[in-house]
Amino acid sequence: MAKSFDIAFSDAKMQGFYTIEKEESTLMKSFMAKAGQVEQKWLLVDADGAVLGRIASKLAMVLMGKTKPTYTPHVDMGDFVVVVNAEKVQLTGTK
Repeated sequence: MAKSFDIAFSDAKMQGFYTIEKEESTLMKSFMAKAGQVEQKWLLVDADGAVLGRIASKLAMVLMGKTKPTYTPHVDMGDFVVVVNAEKVQLTGTK
């Protein structure tokens, strides 16, 4: 069974609407994770010699779950993070 899609062209020569036929099997479906489907892992990070701002931004992405291909904004997708040697982190500038 084919579905039809209307596409509007903004070009002055093509002011009409054209219909494109596509197979239903070629349509992409969005994946939305549910709370029970998420597998959270533990991550051990050694902060020895790392720059504070750079490691903080990378860890924030891991905690939110944005590093996973199945990221869903309304579900807690983030992994658990343990930071060791946090006292040896580098501060740049006059911080």
